Amino acid sequence: MKCCNHAKCNGCGAILSNNRNDVDSIKKNDINEFKYCQRCFKINHYSKLDNPSASLTEIDNNFNKIKYDEQTIIFHVLDILNLDDSIIPSFLTYQDRLYFIVNKVDSLPKSYNATVTRHLIEKTLSDFGFQNLKIIYTSVQFKETIKRLNASINNLKKNCKKIIFVGKSNVGKSSLINALLSLNNQKGLLTVSPFINTTIDLVNIKLNNISIIDTPGQLCTNNICNFLASEDTKKVVNNKNLKAINFYINVNNALVVDKLCAISYISGTKKASITCYFSNYLKICKIKVENIDRNLKSINNKISYLKDNEEFEEYTFNLTETKKHNISISGLGLISCSKGMKMIKINIKKGIGVKKNLYAII
Repeated sequence: MKCCNHAKCNGCGAILSNNRNDVDSIKKNDINEFKYCQRCFKINHYSKLDNPSASLTEIDNNFNKIKYDEQTIIFHVLDILNLDDSIIPSFLTYQDRLYFIVNKVDSLPKSYNATVTRHLIEKTLSDFGFQNLKIIYTSVQFKETIKRLNASINNLKKNCKKIIFVGKSNVGKSSLINALLSLNNQKGLLTVSPFINTTIDLVNIKLNNISIIDTPGQLCTNNICNFLASEDTKKVVNNKNLKAINFYINVNNALVVDKLCAISYISGTKKASITCYFSNYLKICKIKVENIDRNLKSINNKISYLKDNEEFEEYTFNLTETKKHNISISGLGLISCSKGMKMIKINIKKGIGVKKNLYAII
């Protein structure tokens, strides 16, 4: 039974309920005091996902009910480590009021060619059909980028009533809004966590006389977080401790990432370079290709899948030797393959998204 006043959780947007079996339940007498559901309370105070079985159908319906009227500006947030897969093509319809926010730029290596990277990001978006691109680069770790985002919003509010943050789950929408609130000396209200689909419904926040609306992430059923226990999700989605680790690897050698996946170098120049942009918590071992199965089944790994009986699937990628390549694993991170490689294979649980990106932006 939902509460008669339809009070909504400040953290995730869910309508607060008196039924303790609901993910958004809270004691009726506490609604006006806390304005957070039990699920958000436990995420914020204990980093614990109390009820992971929030209705995905309901979340998807909430995403699809968003109205984009003529006075609405859309901020489409993208994950720089999963660029191609975080683009939502349906927003081609709204190009006249669409801004892209390329988030998590702190994940980029300390030395990189910013001009080339931006050009390839623009080229990626153009190849998806987007034109007249308006792009803002952000990271909650870099205050200057939040200041630029805030300045853009102040310029836009002269001609619009609201700005809607949209994107796939875990791209960082809520974190960015909290960072904007903090910059403007307001308390960050939104619940932020590594758990997929933390935001359940629309959350409307006032910022400098304009409505900022946080939205549920568009469902990503191929995200690795759907295949992990909540405790392991916190270790895999660890953006604050994410850094690039470079490996020089010979043909017929492989990298095993905990019990999650294996990256095999099959053919190309005798020795090549693979850079992994993953959580620093993960253990990566270099082994021979013939030992992959044994290592993936090892009980000594720190992280494993919820269902060990599900099959691993093998993805084969043919690469152009004269080019670098980026391969994204949904929810896990990005692999950058150096020039000279002709073929790699990735073994990972069936259903997790693995994709060779259009261009190597890193």
